[in-house]
Amino acid sequence: MKHLNLTILCINLIISTSALATHNRAGEIRVKQLSDYTLEATVITFTKESSFAADRDSIVIDWGDGTFSKVVRSNQFGESLGNDVKKNTYVATHNYAGRGTYIIGSLTQTEFLILLIWIHPIL
Repeated sequence: MKHLNLTILCINLIISTSALATHNRAGEIRVKQLSDYTLEATVITFTKESSFAADRDSIVIDWGDGTFSKVVRSNQFGESLGNDVKKNTYVATHNYAGRGTYIIGSLTQTEFLILLIWIHPIL
């Protein structure tokens, strides 16, 4: 039986498309293997709570294989962490056709989070 060996080369890169995008504080993508070629991605963003421009009820995930998913925020209206910071969580699953190298990305209007993964079955 083949198993999925998931090697994470780059955990997170945040590329800001605007030098003035102060409403986005941080972000990360976490990946969990569910089966041979099925992954669950959790995208977490930390935004300025008082900024309505930063409030996203959904995001788009680029799975790196030519497919995209619109993902609704899983923690309803976000979680207030105090100090004007809000935590937003988005969770989605994806099935890959086979092994390969993929770049998973999360797109918003002001930032792009990416994660490079390799999917290789082991005998």
